Amino acid sequence: MDLNNIIILAARQLAASMLAIIIAGCGGHTMSEDDLSAPVRYIVMGEKYEVPLGYHYHDYLKRKGRWPDPKDHFTNAGGISIIALIPGMRPYSMENKSEFEQLGFGNKINIQITPPTSLYPVKEWLRRMEGEGRLEQLPSDLAGLTRYWDNYAGTDTGQGADIYIKEEGVPYFKLHCPRRPGPSPACEITKEGANGLHIHYSFSKDHLASWKSIDKGIDRLIEQFAVQ
Repeated sequence: MDLNNIIILAARQLAASMLAIIIAGCGGHTMSEDDLSAPVRYIVMGEKYEVPLGYHYHDYLKRKGRWPDPKDHFTNAGGISIIALIPGMRPYSMENKSEFEQLGFGNKINIQITPPTSLYPVKEWLRRMEGEGRLEQLPSDLAGLTRYWDNYAGTDTGQGADIYIKEEGVPYFKLHCPRRPGPSPACEITKEGANGLHIHYSFSKDHLASWKSIDKGIDRLIEQFAVQ
């Protein structure tokens, strides 16, 4: 695991631990499905966000088997961790519960929003990886992104990962898709979003061709959560 992935993992663990504090402070009785629009209120980097309860399927219903009452006030958090469905970045509901409950990613998008972490600059990362013989540039099948094969220091083209970089116009954007087949292969994107927030999300590799609409949808969703 390289330094950049270690930093990202630490940020995810921090967000999860801070979210656990918020969950522990929620009320204990079960909510009706009609109340899934009730907001969970966060403060991240001094900014306020209201996230409907239905986006917290994994942290509430799946882990604890109930929908608790969110707090009425805003709580400082180290990050926001949610799940949505594509298309439309939809929260959990009775109509789509089967999609949330199915194994694997399916149409689910796992999203984590955190304060800035020390992301390794893309150009420096490329230089280091190319210097180690890890990267081979390939024709890109995704418009607007530069594609590389990370061979994981091997020669088997069925192994390693495809890395897609957006090198111009954004502070940081990296898409990682492992090549090794699996029961539910997923791609991950790490990027710097608005207000300096770092956004990490993962989705089924089956949706890779739709990366641009997914990315725009996540940006719109975060804007929707922000309290003006």
